[in-house]
Amino acid sequence: MRSTRLAGPVLLLALLAAGCSEDGDSAQPDPSPTAESPTTESGSGLGGESLQETPSTQTTPTPDADVGEPPTTYDEGAAHVAAASGEPVELARFLTPSGNIYCSISDLTGTPACELGEGPVKDLDVCDPQGPSVFVGRIELGEDGPVPLCNTDTIRGAQATPVEYGDVVTWPSSPVECVVEEIGVTCLDDDLREGFFLARGRYRLLG
Repeated sequence: MRSTRLAGPVLLLALLAAGCSEDGDSAQPDPSPTAESPTTESGSGLGGESLQETPSTQTTPTPDADVGEPPTTYDEGAAHVAAASGEPVELARFLTPSGNIYCSISDLTGTPACELGEGPVKDLDVCDPQGPSVFVGRIELGEDGPVPLCNTDTIRGAQATPVEYGDVVTWPSSPVECVVEEIGVTCLDDDLREGFFLARGRYRLLG
């Protein structure tokens, strides 16, 4: 009869324990790198690392943008900049905290660009299958907008300053600003209202 009297409390404790499961903190596996098409549709096989200053008056954040996901448009990129947690920093060249992405945004050092150290993106729609490389490893943001490059060279070499996740990097004479997040780097040209997102294994062109 003692076991019968304990059944109620035991059942109650079991129900309470079941209600304390950490549903909100369940671990999610990192997705394998996948190809993604940029919004400019420059190819169907485009594919991260692994991502602030108040935006300029030309930047138009999108209120409904999910800043936990990579941006798909210029406006979504602007929302990432507006939501940045860090302080604005002025740097001609910088490195992400992991050291995997190197960026040069000063117009005094050539065309603004960011380059992957590891995780270039195989893209046969952009890269010549018979060329020296079929992997996009760098994106430039020049006067004609963002251009993915199937590079075999590197722009690394000059000293670059490591930044923190949440920082927005600008340069006084350049219209380009970049926000550095754990999901990757988003760079925007506020004059062109175009830009790009770059991460290990994927990139997007933003317009």
